[in-house]
Amino acid sequence: MFLIAATLLGAALPGCVMVSGNRPTTTGHKTLDESFAQIEVGKSRDFVAGLLGEPDEKNIKDEGTEQGRWHYSANHHAESGFIVLFLSSTETRSEQTRNVEFKNGLVTRVWTE
Repeated sequence: MFLIAATLLGAALPGCVMVSGNRPTTTGHKTLDESFAQIEVGKSRDFVAGLLGEPDEKNIKDEGTEQGRWHYSANHHAESGFIVLFLSSTETRSEQTRNVEFKNGLVTRVWTE
């Protein structure tokens, strides 16, 4: 009902314009929960790379121990409305960081931040 009234009012007022826009931005690559759940202690680095791809970041902790991080973030900004009368703006952000620790090429620890 509101939409019909707003449309009629917008049509009656000269200079009023309907606007809308979406601006999604992402960084990294998202890993699926189902894929990440398959990573268990004792699996090989090659197995993990096959599921998740190469990590976005690698940290060498000590000789033989390495931590891989897969980080993904997404921002979505949406606007819509009638200029002059009404403007709605929403912004959502989601982040995901997955970590896998390896010792001598085998998984020793798995966690999500």
